[in-house]
Amino acid sequence: MAAAVDLLASMIYGLQGEVVGLLRTNNFLYTLPLALGACSMRTREAGFWLLGSAAEHSKDQVIPLLPHILDLLVAGLQHSASTAVNWAAAWALGELCQRTEPRILEPVIPQIGNAFLAIFQRRIGVDVLPGHLHAHRQLLSATCFTLMCLKHTSTLGDKWPSLACQIPADTVLHLESQYGYGN
Repeated sequence: MAAAVDLLASMIYGLQGEVVGLLRTNNFLYTLPLALGACSMRTREAGFWLLGSAAEHSKDQVIPLLPHILDLLVAGLQHSASTAVNWAAAWALGELCQRTEPRILEPVIPQIGNAFLAIFQRRIGVDVLPGHLHAHRQLLSATCFTLMCLKHTSTLGDKWPSLACQIPADTVLHLESQYGYGN
């Protein structure tokens, strides 16, 4: 299933603006809830890449699906998912944040804020294994970008200071110097 979802995401990326016509007649984006809720982490990762690509190139076909997948998007940010799934979910959320109306994401903003806090609180060697450092760095970069976007377009901007104070000071310094994080 992961390979099939990868193929769909690649089609969107390759066709870009032309994919809108295809999706009007054959909206394969209805597979998103299946992919994002799959047991296979690889399939979930591919589903988030499909979601992000679709948000970038055919947002009007994605918007009607959002009420059905927002909880799956939040679940993709949780530590119980793989770091690759977390990264893909953070990236897809960033694409949605840039291209949709902010109110669409509001129902899950509190959960997104808590998920971002948990990502920033992960400890190297404890929560992040040495072999996963590269993926964790990519996750931090995507999370910082998406956080900055959400802080300016949603109520997360008002809520974030109460969450940010729970991030260790040395982590904040690292996020600021490496990823452009700012309270």
